[in-house]
Amino acid sequence: MYIPPDGPPVPKKPRFKVKDPKLQEILNKLDEDGKIELASKKDSDGNYPMHLVAKELVNNADPDIIRQLPKMVQLILDCAKKKDQMNEFVDPGHNHPLHIAMTAKHSLADMTTIADVFGKNGSDNNVVNVENMTPLMIYLKEHEESNLELG
Repeated sequence: MYIPPDGPPVPKKPRFKVKDPKLQEILNKLDEDGKIELASKKDSDGNYPMHLVAKELVNNADPDIIRQLPKMVQLILDCAKKKDQMNEFVDPGHNHPLHIAMTAKHSLADMTTIADVFGKNGSDNNVVNVENMTPLMIYLKEHEESNLELG
């Protein structure tokens, strides 16, 4: 927060704009002070902030979310001190963020970008959840109709 010499404090404009208020609050706090415990702490539902980012991809059809993704992922990993360790974020269903992100209904190009961003940050595309499904298997299942159109 900027405090001008002759006036009241001016709140810093948020770097990220997301729909989920819980994620917005976390991103704003991480951007301000980079607290390790906030970036690597599960919420009451067993989700890490990285899972909330993946869920934002699922619930937010705005193409701008894809543009923001690399910086959001990097901020959380940097604050959590887990560079290239995306697979350490596991929810109660043994879903990694990439499992969740692959259920999003974005274009094929955007889905490729999502997989690439997560992969470049240490996400293993071969890891399985409790249903013994990899992120690719989830993508194919969730996008069955559009995949049939490609074939």
